[in-house]
Amino acid sequence: LAAIAAWELLPTGGHTFSSLLRYDPANPQQLRYALWDAAWRMFRDRPWTGMGPGGYLRHFTQYIRPSGEVLDNEPVWGSAHNLYLHQLAERGALGGLVLAALCTILAARAVRAARIGGFARSLLAAAAVVSFLLMSLTETSFQNEQFSCLLLFLWTWGTMELRRRPKSYNRADD
Repeated sequence: LAAIAAWELLPTGGHTFSSLLRYDPANPQQLRYALWDAAWRMFRDRPWTGMGPGGYLRHFTQYIRPSGEVLDNEPVWGSAHNLYLHQLAERGALGGLVLAALCTILAARAVRAARIGGFARSLLAAAAVVSFLLMSLTETSFQNEQFSCLLLFLWTWGTMELRRRPKSYNRADD
């Protein structure tokens, strides 16, 4: 993780860390910052309900470049490339709370299964959830059917031991 952060933030091609603070169309590492900024401003304009499903795409040009400029040769972006900001922009604080509850449930059950299960699949489920939570900082991965089905399959497979054991089960009793 540190190596990836260093690669992104070290001066490369004439770009320095300070250039990250202002959008420069010639710096491809800043594209996501512009997309995140648009999502945050959409959320601030409609904090409770957001712009509605698909609203990020519909309102993109109003928030990112009213003058008609394009980002990375794309006139319109349909994703904020951050699941959390994207949900806030489209579904507001209410949708953000539902997403937070879902992420909390996924993480809590996966960690619990890994702690009491002792099975490789339990650890795989916990790793998949952690990967999903981290990847969602730069992608809207849960909106991809193939990814979400794989994640939920691994999570279900890894946490199914919780259904077989009573809640009071303690490995120290073995």
